[in-house]
Amino acid sequence: MPKQQSATWDQLAISPDAANALRAICNQAKNISLIGREKTRAKGLVTLFAGPDTNCKMLAAQLIASELGGKLHRIGLSSMVSKQVGETEKQLGKVFDTARGSNAILLFDEGDALFDRRTEVKDSHDRYANIEAGYLLQRAEAHHGLVILIANAKSSIDPAFIRRMNLVVEFPSPDTSCR
Repeated sequence: MPKQQSATWDQLAISPDAANALRAICNQAKNISLIGREKTRAKGLVTLFAGPDTNCKMLAAQLIASELGGKLHRIGLSSMVSKQVGETEKQLGKVFDTARGSNAILLFDEGDALFDRRTEVKDSHDRYANIEAGYLLQRAEAHHGLVILIANAKSSIDPAFIRRMNLVVEFPSPDTSCR
């Protein structure tokens, strides 16, 4: 049976700006210890892939992992989120603790589920939802590696979180000729 060819950067139907942003992610991740980030509170690289084209976002993450020689760990947030107070943070903490010291690239699928716009605190549920989002961002920023968040709509994510991302790459729906 012939060996299946790996995906290539040329297979991504993205804009030149998006392609440049993906190359910048690779370059920054390769040089993470050389770019002086250890002098700041942030240690790693937190990126957001936003847009409706899920296949393209996943392919981009796989290509980045391949180029960096790291393993892509896809974390489905549906398996992380709990109704029990503090359990979501515990599960997220385990993910980051396990990835510490490895060459793992953490990919949080459906990142907009935790990074949605913070709400006015009307009850304890609102308060804990806001705490979960803050905890994830804090751990992602402190992680000594690459963290990729995938979201369908950038507009659904709290603007304060967007400002704290190192890079945001937009993946619009491809036209029919690209499909």
